[in-house]
Amino acid sequence: MNDRAALVEKVARALCAAADDNWEWSVFYIVDANDTAESAQDLYRGMASTALDLALEEAARVADEKEDEWTVQWRAGLKADSHLEGKSDGACEIAAAIRALKGKP
Repeated sequence: MNDRAALVEKVARALCAAADDNWEWSVFYIVDANDTAESAQDLYRGMASTALDLALEEAARVADEKEDEWTVQWRAGLKADSHLEGKSDGACEIAAAIRALKGKP
């Protein structure tokens, strides 16, 4: 199981618990109005995947904002502070790493 699949599974189980549902019993199938059968676990995983992508993008957006803020400060200081340059570069790398955990569109 890769990192993303493990995160989706954790969030899906948390959603199931929050709904006072039993994860072991949620393997039974639910048939919707279109006669499509899907297990409750699959539904929880789908909701978890969407929620996870939203949360990851928000975290990456915050890292992007910090990168911009620190870059502006670094440039305002006539590029004299290598610490700010490193913070800016680090924030960029963190944003990319967070986005790598997101699902494929």
